Amino acid sequence: RARVRTLRSFGVSAFNLVNKHKEDATLDWVRAVADEAPGATVCAHFSLKYNAAGVRQGGAEATFQRFVEFCAALSALPKGPGGCEAEVLLITGSGPKGPMDAVECLSRWARHRQASGP
Repeated sequence: RARVRTLRSFGVSAFNLVNKHKEDATLDWVRAVADEAPGATVCAHFSLKYNAAGVRQGGAEATFQRFVEFCAALSALPKGPGGCEAEVLLITGSGPKGPMDAVECLSRWARHRQASGP
């Protein structure tokens, strides 16, 4: 929060929040930016590598559900002057690829959105 306030004092109004570890609390970081820098723009990364569910936890389908829930949580955040404009950057991650990459996830997202309606 202190870092956001400092950056805001220098006129920074856009924040890029990376997802480099399984423990990253990206949604909490987005909320902190919204609280400390109302009206800011945030690009929150979602790494399929670091948000992957193991086979016992549901594998690719569970990973996709985590992505859907992440997007829903971002959509539920206040927008405009009292909140923030949030975007998602979906990344596969480096190293060996799991059962789902960003292209497959986006294909599932398109089918999910089509089935869910507007």
